[in-house]
Amino acid sequence: MADSTSIIFTNSNFKDFTNYIKTEFESLSTQSKANRLSLHFNETYFIQFTTKNSPEIDLYIICAKKLISKDNDKTFLGIYVDYTVLEISY
Repeated sequence: MADSTSIIFTNSNFKDFTNYIKTEFESLSTQSKANRLSLHFNETYFIQFTTKNSPEIDLYIICAKKLISKDNDKTFLGIYVDYTVLEISY
């Protein structure tokens, strides 16, 4: 049994991105049920990473008719993570 799972999605096309998220969460939900595991939506969240040059977009993720909460920061494996992406120019 997994205590936590992380999934990373990326796509430069917003429509493709949202369709991909929907498909993958539906698959995750189906696989979980098939293996008698449950997703705890009250403990499920997502972080939308952005840079200074890419504005935040309204993103709503729904799985099994439940809205997945958005968060701006979390401590993950002892590391503080927030929504901003550090850009380094060379």
